[in-house]
Amino acid sequence: MRIRLGPAAIVTALLCAGCAVGRQSHEELTAEVQRLALPGTPAAQAQAGLASAGFSCGRNYTIGKGDIMCDRDERAFLLTCVQHVLLSFDAQKSSVANLDVRGPYCAGL
Repeated sequence: MRIRLGPAAIVTALLCAGCAVGRQSHEELTAEVQRLALPGTPAAQAQAGLASAGFSCGRNYTIGKGDIMCDRDERAFLLTCVQHVLLSFDAQKSSVANLDVRGPYCAGL
């Protein structure tokens, strides 16, 4: 069976590929996030630092045991690419225990 892709599917794939490489590599994003919120950073300071870099944290982003998902949008032609950072906190919820940098993920058209 032969699968034929329409023009819209091809354009979407190309745009998503462009978004995935984007302006900032995963390594650069990880380095940026680590400058703002290393493990041991007070929770409020980490969230404020990420917010100053354009991330939205906290509001409807609480995951399971109190971890917080932060995300940042980057708009590309017909697409939005989103970068995610999962902040895990220590048992007292007072400081960052771990960072999980994810993305970018693209959606659109």
